[in-house]
Amino acid sequence: MNIDRYMVNLFFEIKRNLPFELRSPLKISNANLCDDLIEVYLSIDNEANQRLIEVFLERAGETWGKKLCSARIPPLDKNTDQRGISNIKQPLKSIKKARYYRGVLVE
Repeated sequence: MNIDRYMVNLFFEIKRNLPFELRSPLKISNANLCDDLIEVYLSIDNEANQRLIEVFLERAGETWGKKLCSARIPPLDKNTDQRGISNIKQPLKSIKKARYYRGVLVE
């Protein structure tokens, strides 16, 4: 992977916005930098920083973008379909509608 000036600036922007405990293991000279960034991506919930990591990995090459997509998708269990919707049929509950008359609940 070749790192250009834009990617260096992007890396330091990512690192600057991370919590302190996640900053220290990240080094620009690390041979496994992209793997480490994928781990950080999965562990944070900051959407802005996640987007910066996505851009960095897109510029690193197609394989890293694909690797990120495959890591982002949670594994399917036997009770869910591809969209994450449960296949288990649950009985419908009879729900009474609340009725209001002039702002007062009527039973």
